[in-house]
Amino acid sequence: MNGLGLLAVFVTAFYSFAVGRNIIFWTFMSVFYSWFIVLLLLVMPKRERKEFAFPRWFMRIFGPRYINRQISKMEEQF
Repeated sequence: MNGLGLLAVFVTAFYSFAVGRNIIFWTFMSVFYSWFIVLLLLVMPKRERKEFAFPRWFMRIFGPRYINRQISKMEEQF
């Protein structure tokens, strides 16, 4: 593997992370096929990002604290 091949591995890893693909699989494929995998990733459709939601147990514990803090900040402004 030459320097350009190594650069292809890093480009593939960052780009696959950015478009929501499996980083390990695409990086492993890039080691063997170099820039062809980068071209394949550019042509493939990108996955839509899901909206992040906190777990219920987290919101039960920390939700009231956050809300109370926001209310107190709003009261300070008025």
